Amino acid sequence: MKQLSGKTFLLLLLFSALLLPAAPARKLRPAAATGDEAPALQVTGWLRGDAFELPAGGKEIPLTVLLFWTTTEKGVAGFNKVAALVEKFEPQKVRFAAIGVDDSDALEKFLKNDRSKLAVAADSQLKTTMRYMRRDDRLPFAAVIDRSGRIIWRGDAEYVEPLLNEVLAGKFDLEESIAREKFSDAVTAALRIRDYPTVLRLLNEELEKYPDNAELLTFRINLLGGPLKQPEECTAAVNEALEKLPKNVRIYLSAIDTFRKAHMDAELIRLYDRFAADFADRPGLLLTVARKEMEQAIDRIKLNSVYKLTNAAWNAPKFENDLEKGAAATEYARALYYCGRPDLAVDTAKEALKLLKGTPQYEQAKQNLIFFNNVLLLSRQIK
Repeated sequence: MKQLSGKTFLLLLLFSALLLPAAPARKLRPAAATGDEAPALQVTGWLRGDAFELPAGGKEIPLTVLLFWTTTEKGVAGFNKVAALVEKFEPQKVRFAAIGVDDSDALEKFLKNDRSKLAVAADSQLKTTMRYMRRDDRLPFAAVIDRSGRIIWRGDAEYVEPLLNEVLAGKFDLEESIAREKFSDAVTAALRIRDYPTVLRLLNEELEKYPDNAELLTFRINLLGGPLKQPEECTAAVNEALEKLPKNVRIYLSAIDTFRKAHMDAELIRLYDRFAADFADRPGLLLTVARKEMEQAIDRIKLNSVYKLTNAAWNAPKFENDLEKGAAATEYARALYYCGRPDLAVDTAKEALKLLKGTPQYEQAKQNLIFFNNVLLLSRQIK
């Protein structure tokens, strides 16, 4: 379960430890550890669906997903993700329940407008939630309990579906999951006190076990280029990562962002050149990166790189349809204009207009052409 575990602990490391406040101290029993028997459901009441009991008491139970949530926007988003899974899995194999921490009135008000089949219980006194919620967990979060009644995983609702598929296929490794969680805890503790050398050491040790893990490689790039401020080592880490996982989009995008934030301009330009060459067959991706670069402050935009990226997109060997090709023409024309060639921008904008005829983008393409043409005419009049 390398990829899923990697995503989960990486989100925890990058966001929870540095950006979120520590959970308030409570005089309650500590949260159960991964691998422990699932704590009892001490809820104040079941508001929808069939009630069930935990722990399993030695009996075999369906694979169980508990979502701990609130009626906030983020909480509802997590609720909807889990609710969408109810009909995807057979109830004999997987059962779902949402444990709401709001009071029963707020939950019932929400349920009046909800048409999902997700069972809901209220836990306004947090008696159940705090037995499942570890120090760095934040609402909403999900907990998965295996057939024997043990907690085998906790994390973001986004990762529940692939994890369930892995468990049902017999590919989930609980011992590995526990080991990765201990690694996550150690790194989080070091991050909390800004002990970045220790974070790097732990990260390198983990990479010895999982040398091709994209999330670990990406995290090391971010760490070296960010808090540790080691540009040479960061560049070497990028090259090593792309040697192990060539054409890995996640690594490229993370490295571009890291180089930009660290003002590693020469390295960024070289990386853009490499990116344009490696993804010449993916015009949509090239355009996305070019647009992101154009969003930078005007004195920070790498116009030469924007030109190369949009030129590569426009000259891609294949497009999905005329709409994609028209988008490439539109962005290339814009780059040409900013690079001081309104004449070529006009020619390319004309191509975009032809390609986008009959689409919602046609009117904008028409306005672009008028603008570039006016600039061209005016430039010829100025002496």
